[in-house]
Amino acid sequence: MKDGFEYFISIEGHRIEEKVDRSLFISTASYVENEEMAKNFISKVSQEFKDATHNCWAYKIGNLQFYSDDGEPSNSAGRPIMDAIRSSKIEKVSIVVSRYFGGKKLGISGLIKTYSYMAKKVLEYAPKKRILYGRLIEIKCVYGDFDRIRYFIQKHGYIVSPVDFKELITIKAFLPLNLPVNFDHKDFGERMIEEEKLIEL
Repeated sequence: MKDGFEYFISIEGHRIEEKVDRSLFISTASYVENEEMAKNFISKVSQEFKDATHNCWAYKIGNLQFYSDDGEPSNSAGRPIMDAIRSSKIEKVSIVVSRYFGGKKLGISGLIKTYSYMAKKVLEYAPKKRILYGRLIEIKCVYGDFDRIRYFIQKHGYIVSPVDFKELITIKAFLPLNLPVNFDHKDFGERMIEEEKLIEL
């Protein structure tokens, strides 16, 4: 990654399942950009496992943090899931742990341990992705200025689509938020873009 970009780590969607003392636990995790996306994800997973005894969940989007025990004893499920997210330092993530009761009670300490374990494990095995904060700009330049602008972008940033060579050259570039730009450009403002989707010029 080039210098100057702020970033955070999140995950691709992932799922694991394990049996613990006859109960089946299914842990599903996903990247969520905002609260609406988190709620939709929780609803989708809860509907998928609507016959589960419990669908306990948590999500963290910066300072926005919520969790639910969904009928398990207070703070025995949602909070351990949230604590696992916090300790992982992964951002913009939601986890739903679905439990099919197998007839044997785990006790409060057993529930805390199991929900924490299932959340930590799905985060550990989920594919990671780095998401950069930056500014999206569009540059239109004559051919004589292209080498200077290309050097600037190569040194400091990325492009988000192939360069368009017509009467004027059009470049859409992704640059660090506070980087001064000394040529004419249209500024589309702040964006968050996965590093893998950015292109070296």
